[in-house]
Amino acid sequence: MKTIDENINAITRKIIKTKKHIRISKDGKRIGRLKKLNLLENIEDNLDKYQKEKVKLRQSHIKEISKYEKLKCKWKKVDKDIKTYTMDVELDQIMTYFRLILIHLYAYFLRQYLNEVEMDYEPFVERIIHLNGTVNENNETRRVTLVANGADLKAMSALKNVVEKVNQAGIVSMNKRKYHFELV
Repeated sequence: MKTIDENINAITRKIIKTKKHIRISKDGKRIGRLKKLNLLENIEDNLDKYQKEKVKLRQSHIKEISKYEKLKCKWKKVDKDIKTYTMDVELDQIMTYFRLILIHLYAYFLRQYLNEVEMDYEPFVERIIHLNGTVNENNETRRVTLVANGADLKAMSALKNVVEKVNQAGIVSMNKRKYHFELV
C-alpha cells in the first residue's frame, strides 16, 4: 500500500510538471508538442492504473486496514497521554524538591531559634512567613523590618527572641551587607 501511494505521488508530480508546458485552447483541446501530450496521457493512464490497484488492494484487505487505522488512532491518543504524563511527573518532582527544601529550612529554623515554642508547619507559615515587612538597604546593611501580628502575641514574643538571636548571628549577604532584623 505504501509503495502504491509513493507511485501515485510521483505520478501526480509528473502530471503537474508536464501540464506546465502544455497550453489549453478555448475549445478545451490540449495544444502543445505531440511528445508532451503523449507523455501526459501515459502518465494519466498510469495514475488511473495505480489508483484502481489501490482501491482493489484496499477492498481485499478491508478488515486488516480498518483494524490498523483504529489501532493507529488509539496509539496517537496514548502517545499524547504519555507526553503529558511525563511533563506532569517532572513538574511534580520539582515541586516535591521545593517542598522538601522548605521543610528542611523550617526544621532548622525551629531547632535553632524556636526551641521554646512548639509550632507545626502550617501555623509557622501562616503566623511568621506571611508577615508584612519592608527591606531598606544601604552600602553596609540590609534592614528587614517585620510588622508584628497583634492577634498572635505568643508567636510574636517568640519571634522577638528569634530576631535577637538572628541579629547576634551576624548574617552577611554575598554583597557584603550585614542583615539586621526588627519586629515592630
